[in-house]
Amino acid sequence: MNKLEERARKYYADLFDHLDSHQFVKMMLYDDCFVIEFLLAMFEFCVVEDKHQQSHVGDEVKVSWKRIQIGNDLMLLENQLPFFVISEFYDMSYDMIVTQNPNQIHHDPTSTPTLTKMAMLPILEKLP
Repeated sequence: MNKLEERARKYYADLFDHLDSHQFVKMMLYDDCFVIEFLLAMFEFCVVEDKHQQSHVGDEVKVSWKRIQIGNDLMLLENQLPFFVISEFYDMSYDMIVTQNPNQIHHDPTSTPTLTKMAMLPILEKLP
């Protein structure tokens, strides 16, 4: 995440001069974790038909008004992390999961959510 800091800072209107490098990277990491966890839960909520198998779906996704509000907040420009930061973090996280659990990961491209596919879920939910 440190290597993304300089480029990421250029995407914000606020220069975040009050945050040193460590604080800025920590902010990006927390934001990344929240966004990716929410999108993974949305994906599981939308794709897994057996609701008892939805192990990662919390109230932020199950309760429709919370899901909609978080989706709306994610689309606000002032709340957005640069997509390349989220993408890089998602790729690093996925690679780490596969490395640590090689026997538990099924490499089925149709069941593996891409970041782009997951990012569309809050938008698609709003369509009639």
